[in-house]
Amino acid sequence: MAAQRGVAVITGSSSGFGMLSCVELARAGFRVYATMRTPSKREKLDAAAAEAGVSVQVLQLDVTSDESVAAAFDHVHADAGRVDVLVSNAGYGVGGFVEDTTMEEFREQFETNFFGGVRVVKAVLPGMRERRSGRIILISSIGVFNSTPMLSAYNATKAALEAFGEALRLETVHDGVFVTLIEPGTYATDIFFDNAKRAEGMVDPSSPHYEEGQRMERFAMKQVERRRKADPREVARKVVQVATSRRPKLRYLVGSDARVLKPVRAVTPTRVTEAAVRKIMRG
Repeated sequence: MAAQRGVAVITGSSSGFGMLSCVELARAGFRVYATMRTPSKREKLDAAAAEAGVSVQVLQLDVTSDESVAAAFDHVHADAGRVDVLVSNAGYGVGGFVEDTTMEEFREQFETNFFGGVRVVKAVLPGMRERRSGRIILISSIGVFNSTPMLSAYNATKAALEAFGEALRLETVHDGVFVTLIEPGTYATDIFFDNAKRAEGMVDPSSPHYEEGQRMERFAMKQVERRRKADPREVARKVVQVATSRRPKLRYLVGSDARVLKPVRAVTPTRVTEAAVRKIMRG
C-alpha cells in the first residue's frame, strides 16, 4: 500500500488498542507496520483489517529485546525509509498485592511496559530529529491518577512512562517531534482477559491477602463488565487524531469514565478513598 500520510509503527498489535490503532491508521491512509512478539497470533488483526478493507504488514518485535527492536526497525527503515508515527502500546498487567508480588514479577512488568517503550522510542528518535518531524504516541492509563489495590506494578510502569513522556516532549518538541500520552479509561479489551497475569502469591490460598484479593478481583471484573458497551475504537481514533494533528497536545483522556474520574479523584479526600476500598476488601 502506498504511503499517503506517512509510515506508522505500532507495538503490541495482536489485540486491543494496538490492533484497532493499526486498522484505523491504515484506514486513514498510513502505511502500517503492525508489530507483535508472536506473529502467529495475528488472526484477530488480519480479520479486522480484512473487514475494514485495509492491509498492514506484520513484523516480529519483542520490546524486551534490544536485538529484536533493532532488527524490526532496520527492516522498516530499509523497506519504507522512515518512521513518521510510533505508537508504543505493548504491555500487560500483573495483578496482586505488593506483598504477594515477587521482585521478578515487578521487573518483568517494567521490562515490557516501561523499558520496552523506551527501546522503541530510541529506535525512531534519530530519524525523526533529522527530518524535524514525527509523532510519538505512548499509551498510558487512568491508573496514573486512579491507582488501585492489586495493580501497583502496572500503575507504577504507567506513571514512569508518563514522567518519561513529559520529559521527552520537552526535549523533542523544538525539533518538530511531538510526544503525546493517551490515557484510556476502562475498556473490555484483552488486557483484562488473555493478557492479564496474576502474581505468584495472589493465587496462593496461604497468602494473608488471599480473600481480600478474591473480593477485589470480583469487584474489578464487575467494573470491566459494566464497560462492555464502551467502544475501544475511541482510543484508536484518538491515535489517528494525534498522528494527523499539526500540533497535538501532551495528554488526552479517552473514555467517559476517565473524564469523570480524573477531576473527581483530584478533589476526593484520601480518607474517603481509603474507606471505600476497605469496604470492598473486607466485604
